[in-house]
Amino acid sequence: MAEAWIGDTFRIFPGKYGEDPVWGAANDLKFADGKNADEAFMANREAFVNPIMPLNAKPGEAGLHGAVWFETIYQDKKDASGKTLYAVYHNETEHDNFSHTGECA
Repeated sequence: MAEAWIGDTFRIFPGKYGEDPVWGAANDLKFADGKNADEAFMANREAFVNPIMPLNAKPGEAGLHGAVWFETIYQDKKDASGKTLYAVYHNETEHDNFSHTGECA
């Protein structure tokens, strides 16, 4: 799980997304917001949103591979909007991780 402050909003990113050869496909990567950590972690199920993620790419092709989850979320200090987030993701199935620009509302 990863978390980040976005302005005055605390956002958490639990779950996993993608194809896992052992556990199967998952579409459980979500995010929820709160005014603080307690509020975000106590969010109702309906408050969690799926980020826009790509389909898995075939081996050898650029793109998202395997099942991933976010370990760290960070912002580029050069982004004046403060709304662009980058994630360091964990990947169970591929030796090469490729960058991906996803979208969160």
